Amino acid sequence: MKALITGASSGIGRELAKILSTQYEELILVARNEEQLKNLQKTLSCNVTIIIADLANTNERQKIIKFIQNHSPDLIINNAGSGLYGMVTDISTQDQMHILNLNVMALAEITIEAIKTMKKSKKQGTILNISSAAAFLPFPYFATYAASKAFVKHLSQSCYYETAPFGIKVLASCPGMVITDFGRRAAGGSRKAKHSIFSMPVQKAAKIIIKQIHQGKILKLFDWKYQVAIFFTKLLPKKLINKILKNILVKI
Repeated sequence: MKALITGASSGIGRELAKILSTQYEELILVARNEEQLKNLQKTLSCNVTIIIADLANTNERQKIIKFIQNHSPDLIINNAGSGLYGMVTDISTQDQMHILNLNVMALAEITIEAIKTMKKSKKQGTILNISSAAAFLPFPYFATYAASKAFVKHLSQSCYYETAPFGIKVLASCPGMVITDFGRRAAGGSRKAKHSIFSMPVQKAAKIIIKQIHQGKILKLFDWKYQVAIFFTKLLPKKLINKILKNILVKI
């Protein structure tokens, strides 16, 4: 069995590769950083294929599409993603289009082509897309990222109901703050990531995602703190919610 993971060089993708290397015969690891992928490859016990690609680039991600069409992996995890903190007027339009190209366009193209390949070959399989707890509500000062993850959540859920009768599961996993390098990058690399009561170790997040895959659960918001918080957003005034969300980003 084969599993393909995008954004596999660090963070959640790296931890997922470590776990899946004991469960699959072959892993296909996709990322931009060749050195990090090769270092990871040395630690894994299964066969590993490395594909270097910037998925925000339409031409480069065709390497992934062609691999999927030719080899039809049993599991595809769309983990690659990016985000930036700040007002939409303070972040360059180019940077925000890059976020959308990676989080939305690349993920959608890979998901759609993977579904077509599995259906054509009459093969059962799973596509898991990493969304976010931010997908459940408007998120000032994180607008483009939150909107992109809402797209991921809705696309995955809609596709699930279309493809489930064919044995193809499209799942959405929605973690909150995970202790990775994402926070520093989202802040433009200007500060160290800070942890809060909502932060989760990356190893725990990866284990929850693996469990979701095994269970075939269509949507997973984790952990309970986020489930409670999002429940209360339905009760509190929107102005208050927006103020709270803004303060969270300031403290990250």
